[in-house]
Amino acid sequence: MISRAALIAQLQSEIPTLGDIPSAAQAGQAIDDAVRDLGVALPQTIVTTLTIEAGIGSYALPADFVRLIDLRSPATAGGDMLITDDGIIPLSSRISEQVTTARGQLTISPTPAYRAERALWYAASDPLDGDGDTFSTLDASRAQIAMHRARAIVLGWQAARAAQDAWLSELGPEKVDKTKQAEALQKAAAAAATQFAHATRDAAGPYGSRS
Repeated sequence: MISRAALIAQLQSEIPTLGDIPSAAQAGQAIDDAVRDLGVALPQTIVTTLTIEAGIGSYALPADFVRLIDLRSPATAGGDMLITDDGIIPLSSRISEQVTTARGQLTISPTPAYRAERALWYAASDPLDGDGDTFSTLDASRAQIAMHRARAIVLGWQAARAAQDAWLSELGPEKVDKTKQAEALQKAAAAAATQFAHATRDAAGPYGSRS
């Protein structure tokens, strides 16, 4: 369990403000985006139970859902009979079930004509709690990886601002070239992004998602 405010404060302490970047709001946005990107790159594997009802084809997905891994089929008897809460019913070999996810909904087609509990395996992110103050499933190791991404985001914003404001002028005998500042920030952003990619790869290990 990690406080969102603590991550924002850490990010602001690590990256000095350039002009007005990052503002408090921008630092918060960078943290939220970084944790979301972590959920995509290094999701956790969650198993829950989905209760299928006869005549209902769509079901709300959990708030931490990233992508579907598997919706386990109901148990069968002899391969051609479905075991459900309503008893054993024939399973037509002509029906091929399709499961899709979109806009927070899981849809089964054709619409089930039975009631049964099925195991739902899915890749999960680290959502904020109801008050928006804490990432309740984010542990210290995952937070450390997310911070690489947050740094890359903020440094990228600063590089874009520096490139926009770059100027070349003469101050007495000295030349001031701010185009180098933008280049340095771009390199720092790229390095942080590389750290994030390497950290997610190493944490995933040979089997992919954490469980």
